[in-house]
Amino acid sequence: MTQLPLHNRNLQPNIALKQAVEAFCETRPGDERRERERQKLQKAVQEAQATEGALKSTYTKEVRVLQGQVQNLEEELGQVKNDLEAAKEETHKLNQMTAAKEGFHNPFLELELEELDRELPVYSAEELGLMNLPYATEQPCFERPRFGRPRSQSM
Repeated sequence: MTQLPLHNRNLQPNIALKQAVEAFCETRPGDERRERERQKLQKAVQEAQATEGALKSTYTKEVRVLQGQVQNLEEELGQVKNDLEAAKEETHKLNQMTAAKEGFHNPFLELELEELDRELPVYSAEELGLMNLPYATEQPCFERPRFGRPRSQSM
């Protein structure tokens, strides 16, 4: 304390000081215990605050990612709604066209088709020259295949 140079810098044990400190600590154990508890609680609070900060940043990142996903899904939903509306309009138009075609019935055309079917001769594939078999085939008239228009495709 005097700032004078010391001859020896080795520390000497001071038993009296040590005994005084121990006596002081024995007289005030409650204060030390409370101080240790306060320090433990302060350390626990600091750890909890650090954990809370880490959790907040993690949750903030997750919330941002989820918000982006929600926005993408909302955009997709809007596109799907537009596609659905367009498909409904197209279906409505097609239903109208189908109803118009089904409502069209011309008995004159059906009679004309039946007359053409009766007038057309029925030939076999050999007679038409579509197939040349090395042997002769004879089929009864009622089993002979017809090569006219099918009725389902006549309209």
